[in-house]
Amino acid sequence: MAAQSILSSSRYSSSTFILGKIVYANIAGQPLILVSDVEVANEMLYKKGATCSDRPVWNMAGELAGGRQWTAFLMDGPLLKDSRKCMHRAIGTRESLEKYEDLFNSEARKFLKATLRDPDNVQQHIR
Repeated sequence: MAAQSILSSSRYSSSTFILGKIVYANIAGQPLILVSDVEVANEMLYKKGATCSDRPVWNMAGELAGGRQWTAFLMDGPLLKDSRKCMHRAIGTRESLEKYEDLFNSEARKFLKATLRDPDNVQQHIR
């Protein structure tokens, strides 16, 4: 109810549409869709998710920095699906992660030691 009263105020009324259980608003150039019914949300996400969704384009990281072919920056499609399958095989199960356990522990120790040594610069210790 609060969302509807905020979105229906005169400040947002020109860029807001209420369609039954779905509210669309364009706020500062950012589209926002609110769904007030669990059944409608489930249908949109699970039954029609492949056709109703898209992935954001990361211009700086994906295009300019050369990460366009990285799994995180791929658009929906067969290349993303294949890449996610490969990622799942490599690190998607407990068994596949066991071979990295020593590396994880070593990096965690390095991070904690650096943080204890210099707690004011924690951001610099995260890589």
